[in-house]
Amino acid sequence: MKFSYNWLKEIAGFKESPEKLAELLNIRSFEVEAVEKIGKDFALDAKIPTNRISDAANHMGLAKELAAILNLKLKNKKPLVKTKIKKENRPSVQIKIAKPKLCSRYTAQELEIKNIGLSPKWMQERLITSGMRPIDAVVDITNYVMLETGTPLHAFDLDKIKGGKLTIRESKAGEEVVTLDNRPHTLPQGVIVIQDAERLIDLAGIMGGANSAASAQTKKILLQAATFNPVKIYRASRMLNFSSAASKIYSAGMDPNQTEIGLLRAIELFVKLLTAKPIGTPLDIYPEKATPARILFRPEHASKAIGLDLPPSFYRETFRKLGFGISKKNNAFFVEIPTIRRD
Repeated sequence: MKFSYNWLKEIAGFKESPEKLAELLNIRSFEVEAVEKIGKDFALDAKIPTNRISDAANHMGLAKELAAILNLKLKNKKPLVKTKIKKENRPSVQIKIAKPKLCSRYTAQELEIKNIGLSPKWMQERLITSGMRPIDAVVDITNYVMLETGTPLHAFDLDKIKGGKLTIRESKAGEEVVTLDNRPHTLPQGVIVIQDAERLIDLAGIMGGANSAASAQTKKILLQAATFNPVKIYRASRMLNFSSAASKIYSAGMDPNQTEIGLLRAIELFVKLLTAKPIGTPLDIYPEKATPARILFRPEHASKAIGLDLPPSFYRETFRKLGFGISKKNNAFFVEIPTIRRD
C-alpha cells in the first residue's frame, strides 16, 4: 500500500526524512519496498501483512505506529468529529439485514448535495500519491476517508433506490449485477449483495452497482459505512476474480467500531467541502457490540520467550504507546486489546 509522507507527517509530527522513515519501518514494523517522489510529496510503498490491515493499512494507523517508534504524541488526532450517532433516527430508507452474520454493523447518513463537482486539489494530490485516481468529490471523499481511517464507504444516489428499501442478503445462483466500472457479474450462491425493492444495486464489500451510483445530477445520497462478513467477502472476490481496495480491507476483517469513526469523518468532509446538508441523524444497526479483550501478561514469561531480560516498565510503556490499556495485577498486568487490533 502506498502512503503519503506529507499526510503521515501532518498526523504524527515527525521530522525524519522519507528514507529514514522507510529504514525505521523496515527494522521495527513493516517492509517498505520503495520510496517514490510524486510532485511535492513522497509515496512510501509498505507491505502491510493481512493480520495488520485492520489497524495499520491506513494513514492514521501507520502514523500511530510511527509515533510509537519515535516516542511521539500524535500531532493531529483527526477525525475529531463531535457528532454522535443517535439510535432514534428514522431514515427515509428502510434497512433490513437478512442474517446478522452477513453484516455485524451498518451505519448510514442521508445528505443533500447541491453540486458534486471536483474535490479540492490537496485531496486529489493525496489520493494520487496513495495510488488512487481522483474522480469526483463524492467518490474522492469516500476514498480519502478509507485511506485515512481504514473504513470503506459507499454513496448511493438516494433517488435511485426503488421502494425506499435496502435489504442485505445472500445472492441466489445466477443473479446478475453490474458494478460501478460497468462490468457485469453473474453471481454464485451466497455472495453478500444489497437490493432495493426491485433489483440488486450493490456487490456488498466489493463495489457498488452502476444502477445506484451518484452522478453529476445527484441531489441526495445515502452514505454507507458497514462491516461485512470477511470470509464471505474473501470467497466472493475469489469466485468472481474481482477485487477492490475495499474488499481487501473487508477480507482481512474489519473492526466494527471503526465504522462509526469513518462515517462521521466523511460527513464532516461532505459538509465542509460540498456544503452538504445532513438529513436527520446517522442510522446505526449494531446488535452485538465488539468489546476489547483482556489478557494477563507476565513480563518474566515474555522475557524468557524472547531471550532478553527486559524490565516490566518497558512492556508497560510499549503497550501504552501502541494504544493498549494496562492495569496492574501483582507482578503481572492485564492488557486490554483495542478492537481494531485484529491480530
